[in-house]
Amino acid sequence: MAGNKDGSKKKKHRFFYEIYRNTPQEIPICEGISIDESMYDKKENRIFTLFLKGVMVYLLTMGSLGAYLSSIGCEYNAVAVNIVAFTTAIICSMLYYSYLVENLGYLVFFIIFALVIYVLQKYISSGFNAILNDTYERVSSYFDSEGVQQYAEQYENRYLTITICASIISVIYNILLNNYISRSVRYIAAAVIVLFFNMVPIYMELEPDFIYLIMLVAGFLICYLIRSGQHYLLHRSESIYKYFSRKPLYLRVFEWLKDGFKKLKKRLNGEQEFPWESLENQNKEKKNKDDLEIKTLRYSIDAKSMGQMCLIGLCIVIVVVAISNIISPKDDYKDTHEDNRFKQASVAILANAVSLGIGSVFNYYENNGGLSGGVLGGIGTIRFDYQPDITVKFAPYSYDTIYIKNFIGQSYKPYRNRWMQPMDYKEPTEQFYYETKALKKAYDEGAEYSAKGKMVIENKAGNMGIYVPYYSGGENDFLRYGISKEYTYYPRFAESLATVEPREISDAYLFVPDDNMEAIRDFATEAGLSSSDEPLVTVQKVADYYQENIPYTIRPGATSYREDFINYFLTKNRKGYCAHFASAATLLFRYCGIPARYCEGYAIPYEDVTGDGEIINNEKYSDYYEGYTEIGETAVIEVSASDANAHAWVEIYTEQYGWIVADVTPSAGEEDAYDDFWSVFDRITGRRNGSDSEDSTATGPNINLSIDKKTIDFITYAIVFLVMLFVVIIVTIPSYRFLRKKVIYARSNTSDKLIIKYNDQIRRW
Repeated sequence: MAGNKDGSKKKKHRFFYEIYRNTPQEIPICEGISIDESMYDKKENRIFTLFLKGVMVYLLTMGSLGAYLSSIGCEYNAVAVNIVAFTTAIICSMLYYSYLVENLGYLVFFIIFALVIYVLQKYISSGFNAILNDTYERVSSYFDSEGVQQYAEQYENRYLTITICASIISVIYNILLNNYISRSVRYIAAAVIVLFFNMVPIYMELEPDFIYLIMLVAGFLICYLIRSGQHYLLHRSESIYKYFSRKPLYLRVFEWLKDGFKKLKKRLNGEQEFPWESLENQNKEKKNKDDLEIKTLRYSIDAKSMGQMCLIGLCIVIVVVAISNIISPKDDYKDTHEDNRFKQASVAILANAVSLGIGSVFNYYENNGGLSGGVLGGIGTIRFDYQPDITVKFAPYSYDTIYIKNFIGQSYKPYRNRWMQPMDYKEPTEQFYYETKALKKAYDEGAEYSAKGKMVIENKAGNMGIYVPYYSGGENDFLRYGISKEYTYYPRFAESLATVEPREISDAYLFVPDDNMEAIRDFATEAGLSSSDEPLVTVQKVADYYQENIPYTIRPGATSYREDFINYFLTKNRKGYCAHFASAATLLFRYCGIPARYCEGYAIPYEDVTGDGEIINNEKYSDYYEGYTEIGETAVIEVSASDANAHAWVEIYTEQYGWIVADVTPSAGEEDAYDDFWSVFDRITGRRNGSDSEDSTATGPNINLSIDKKTIDFITYAIVFLVMLFVVIIVTIPSYRFLRKKVIYARSNTSDKLIIKYNDQIRRW
C-alpha cells in the first residue's frame, strides 16, 4: 500500500471500527496499476445534501406530530407549526456543515431555544395540558370509561396555546431525529422516537389527516432507500468518494489480545511497557500488518442520488396508499377489527388501566372464575382454564339454570372486602331443611307441580367444600378430590304452591354496615327501590337497573387500594362480574327490608346441558327423576362444570317460599324461547330427527354459493400477499447475487479483483 503523504494523520478508532483516512491515497489494484487520487477531486454539494436530510427530518417530525394531533382532533394553526418544523429541521441539519458550525451552532441554537421556552413556558404548559385533555377525552370515549383525569389549562385560547406547544414539540423532535438522520440515516432508531406516542391513536383506530400519513410513511421509505443505497455517510470533507482501509475482524481481535498479553507479560517481568525497538523492526511490522488490510474506495455520498431517492420514495408511498384504499377502504378496516377478540380483551384491560390505574390490571389472589370463597376485590381480570371442576349427573327437567351452592356469605366486612360464612353453614337447617321439607311433603301428597330427583356430584378438580343442589336434604359433607356424593332433591317450579313453615331469621341477614350505608342508600334511590315493594318486585327492579346501566365484564379491574369493594363498584367503577352484582344486591335487598345472603357455587344453564352434556345410556330416567317436568321425559345427562360456570348470586327469604335464588347479574342477551330438549340436543350432537320425511319442494341438493365479506377479504389479502412475496423474491435474487459476488471479491487475490472490476466496468459501459 502506498504510504501516507507527509504531514498526513491517521484517525484510529477502536479495534472493531473501520480506520478512515481523510487524506488522498492511491489504491493499488495490482503491481503497476492503482486508482489515482484524482478521484478525490469529485466534490458533493454539501448545502444541497444537508437540505435533503433536513427535509427527511421534517417529514418524520411533522408526519408524526401532525398525525397525532389530527387523530385526536386538536385545533391549532397547522401552517405556523409546519413553518417552524421545516425551518428548524433545515437549521439542525445545516449544523453538520463543518466542525466549527456544529460546535458553535448547536450552542447558539440551544441558548435561543432555552430562552424561547423560558418566555413561553406558561403557554407551552397550557397547550400541553390541552393536548393531554383532548387525548384523554378520546381515550375515555373509546373505552367508555368515566373519571378520567383532566389537567388545568391556564389560558382559554386553546388554539394559540396548542399551536405554541406543538411548535416547541416539533423543535424537540427535530433535535432528536437530526442526530439519527442527518449523520447516518438510522431510520430504525428514528422510528422508535416517531411512533412511540402514535401508538395511542393507532390502537384506538383514529384516522389522521391524509397528508400527514403520506409525510410519515414517505419519510421512513426515503430514509430506508438512502440507507440501502449506501450513499449517505456524512464526512467532514466534501469528497464524494472516501478511501478507507480495514482489517478483518478476526485479525483485529487477535492483535488486540496479542498486544494485551504482551503488555501484561512485560509488566509481570518488570520490563518497561514500551521498550525501544529499532526503526527498521517497526517499519517491518507495520508493513506486514498493512498487507493484511483491505483497501477500497467507497462511494459515500451524493446529493443527486439522494434527491432521486426522495422523489422515488414519495411517489411509491402515494401509489401504495391509493391502491390500499381501493383494495381495503377504511370502513371495512374498522369492521374487520371490531370482531377481534384479542383486541377486545386488551381494550378492557387498557380501559381499566386508564380509569382505575395500572394496579387494576393485576390479580392479587388466585381465583376460580367467580368462585372466590367470599374474598373480593383482588381480581383485575378473570382467567378461565375451562377444565372440569365438578361433574353433575341428573335428568334435566327445566329450562332454568341449575345452581350448585358452595359458599354462603352472612356478614360483609367493609374495606376487608370479604363475606363471612355462618358457623353452622354445613347444617341442613342453614341450607334448605325447611324448604326441602315443604317440597317433599307436596311430592308425597301428589301435589301439582311437584317432583323428586336424584343428582350425583363428583369433585374433579374443584375446591374442597360442600356442593349442595337446590333443594336437597341430609348431611352436607365436604367433597374432596375424586369423591362423589348422591343427593335427593325436590325442585321448585314457579307454579308450585308449597309453603314453608314460618321461622325466625337471623338479624345478620338484614344488617347493612355503616360504611356502606351511604352508597347503598344513594343507589337505592337512584334505582327507584322501596321497602314497600314486594320482594320479587324489588329483585326485578335491581336486575333491570343492572342490565340497563351497569355492564357485565370479566375485566373490571382490581378494587383500588383502601377502597371498599361494594362502594367502589356502585359509585366509581360501575362495571363488574357476578361477585360485584351479587354483593351489592345483597346489601340493597337488606336495605329494603328483605333478608338476603350472598352465595357462590356453579351455575349450569340449559344451553350447557344440551350443548356439553353427555347422555348416560345405561342409566334409567325413572331412577333419576319422577314427577312434573317442564320439558318432558328426557334422559340422564352428565355435564361438566368448569371455572367458566363458577358464579355468585343472592338468596332472599320470603315467608311463603323460604330461601330462593335471586340472580340479578346482567347478561348480554337471552333467547325469547327455548326449543325442546331432544331437538336442541340432536342438533348440537349432529343427529337429525325425521330424516326420512319427504320434501315436495326439493328438486336437488341444496348448495350454498354465497361468499361472505370475510371470505372475500381473505382472498384479496391472500392475492396481495402472494404478489408481494413474488416481488420480494424478484428483488432478493439480485441482492443475493450481489452479496455473493462481494464475498467472492473479498476473498480473491489482487489479480482476480482486477478482472472482476474490469468485467463490472465493461457491463456498465
